[in-house]
Amino acid sequence: MKKIFTVLSALFFIGIASINADEKSNGTSSRPLDIHTTKGFAGLTRSINQEVKAFLNDTAKTIEIELFDFTDGEIYIVDQNNQIVDVTQVFAGDTYVIMNQPAMAGHYTLIIISNEYYGEGYFSIE
Repeated sequence: MKKIFTVLSALFFIGIASINADEKSNGTSSRPLDIHTTKGFAGLTRSINQEVKAFLNDTAKTIEIELFDFTDGEIYIVDQNNQIVDVTQVFAGDTYVIMNQPAMAGHYTLIIISNEYYGEGYFSIE
């Protein structure tokens, strides 16, 4: 019984090690970006269906944004001095947007806005 437990434990840990090795070998390192939806934004009609998820991909140096039930809008990257670093248009039906991460180190705000949605996410580049 002790040998069976030892063999099963070894297989379990080998499996975990191989999963971690696969993740490191594919070269992707992304971390989720917390998007805060602002309530009470002036003139904004709320849609409970719209949702946004964003990820910083440190390997590719991109910001990946998933849009769910999104209408026409814009996505901004603003630096700590409130200067627009990058902007992109989003159209109804778009589900995925990729933007380049800012090249300069600092603190940034990702702003996502449409007629029915306003959200902000904060991130740093080192």
